[in-house]
Amino acid sequence: MSKILASLTAKNKNSFFKGHHALVVGGSSGIGAGIAVRLAKAQFDVTIIGRNESRGAEVVNEMKLQNSDGAYSFVSLDCHLLSNIFGLSSKFPRVDRLVLSQGVGSFEGRIETPEGIDQKLALHYYGRMAFIQEFADKLRESSEPRVLSVLCAGIHSPYKDYKTDPELKSHYSLKNSADVVGFYTDLALEHLAEDPLNKDKIVFAHSFPGFVDTNWGRDIPLLLRSMLYPLKKIVGKSREDCAEFMCDFLLDKDVTPGKLKLINQYGGPAKVCAISDREEAKSFVWKHTLDKEIFETSF
Repeated sequence: MSKILASLTAKNKNSFFKGHHALVVGGSSGIGAGIAVRLAKAQFDVTIIGRNESRGAEVVNEMKLQNSDGAYSFVSLDCHLLSNIFGLSSKFPRVDRLVLSQGVGSFEGRIETPEGIDQKLALHYYGRMAFIQEFADKLRESSEPRVLSVLCAGIHSPYKDYKTDPELKSHYSLKNSADVVGFYTDLALEHLAEDPLNKDKIVFAHSFPGFVDTNWGRDIPLLLRSMLYPLKKIVGKSREDCAEFMCDFLLDKDVTPGKLKLINQYGGPAKVCAISDREEAKSFVWKHTLDKEIFETSF
């Protein structure tokens, strides 16, 4: 890992994007905050979106320490609710990078939002697609737009009941909820990368950050949290190292559009989740996503 990290750090140390704007959803803590600070170091103007204003203010101050000439801000938003995302793009004259890192570490079962979507699925999949739909036009106006969803590329399994129970109303389990969001993300981003409106413009990527020493899991039971804490300290990457790996895609000037990029925890290629009916599944999942009432009415 150290050699790869040193190589990427050297490669990107002189990559600067003054005047470009990055929007980091989930940027008020954890991996998202690390990515936001790294982008500030690369002279992006950065807006972070999250729920906790005090943590948001801390990250804004961190970004200012990286580049005092940049423009940094925090937007308070509950990303569980897709309706909160509608109209948000009107507040931003320019978006060149969209990073989606919002999430929750919880071992609870299915809990629906007021919009009738499971909370984990809302944060990890449907909300991320809503952000992409909301900011698609702004991204297409950029000279080099990129979208990164930080989740579970290369480590999830296919979800075989996607046609009969796409929202896990009958087949909910922690494994299925993890597989669904990764499986759907791959298929939806593949569709978007191949869309004629995007294939010569927006570059899409799905990444897996690996085990990172952050506050992830603060919502899980205390006993399990106490077991995970020393493990994170021993084998977990630092937030800063993880950001260096994740940001290579965002900083590399030679990335080309047209095909989804799957990225592993060290910034390299992640394995493709192989399924026999990929094209059929891709079409079904994207249609299902757009057929959600909140998408039909808002986007």
